[in-house]
Amino acid sequence: MKKLIATAVMVVLGSGAYAQSEADLKEMSATIINLNGYLCARVISITPTSTSDVWRVSCVENRDGTGRASYMMNAATASVSRG
Repeated sequence: MKKLIATAVMVVLGSGAYAQSEADLKEMSATIINLNGYLCARVISITPTSTSDVWRVSCVENRDGTGRASYMMNAATASVSRG
């Protein structure tokens, strides 16, 4: 399932299609982060980095509103690292 969703995300991003709203972009980012085994209940911000296709995503980790985390997300490969 993770591979299917990651492939779909890469097709959408690679085709030049963009999320229709900020809420869509945040939801897609949270999904990518969660599929990579990290926690992201709600995206707080998405900031570009100096590397093409890599974004810094700040999240509330838990659904109860506790915890904060920052991730580096490569939108082209759907890979994520804690950062």
